[in-house]
Amino acid sequence: MKKNLLIGGIALVLLLSAAYITRHYKLSEPEMAAGSTTKVETADFTLSDLDGNQVTLQELRGKTVFINFWATWCLFCVEEMPDMEKVYQAYKERDVVVLAIAVGENRKEVSDYLQNKGYTFRILLDPDKSVTNAYDVQSIPTSIFIDKEGRVSQKRVGAMDEEKMRAAIDRMLAK
Repeated sequence: MKKNLLIGGIALVLLLSAAYITRHYKLSEPEMAAGSTTKVETADFTLSDLDGNQVTLQELRGKTVFINFWATWCLFCVEEMPDMEKVYQAYKERDVVVLAIAVGENRKEVSDYLQNKGYTFRILLDPDKSVTNAYDVQSIPTSIFIDKEGRVSQKRVGAMDEEKMRAAIDRMLAK
């Protein structure tokens, strides 16, 4: 009994620590000011969506692109997805593309999770983490905002709410 209680306590501490780190661990500024210089370089990529269609970043030049790196097991990632859907619906007619890149997971894992969620933005798969590594994503969720010229405008490490997503997109659209 005492052993089970001890193991449960340790597991709870580890879980709470992981949640804290995911929410607060930042490798870069949480939100770069408009016009600031960023160390993140835009890396062209081609990834498959859940239907097997190829999506290439270069083909999205001329549009504002909101890329979110996430995983099905990441609590904060899945909490921000309903807000991403709201943002997508609000901006899709304004040449804003929302891409959610599933980090290190396969099609079945992601499809099973997304079943009945009703998200209409594009979900891409990065099973080998090549794009994740190219953007130096070391913690999820991480969002990258790319302007119409194809340059990284902002990088945000950590969860975002609808208001922060809209603010980031509005800054790029105002340019």
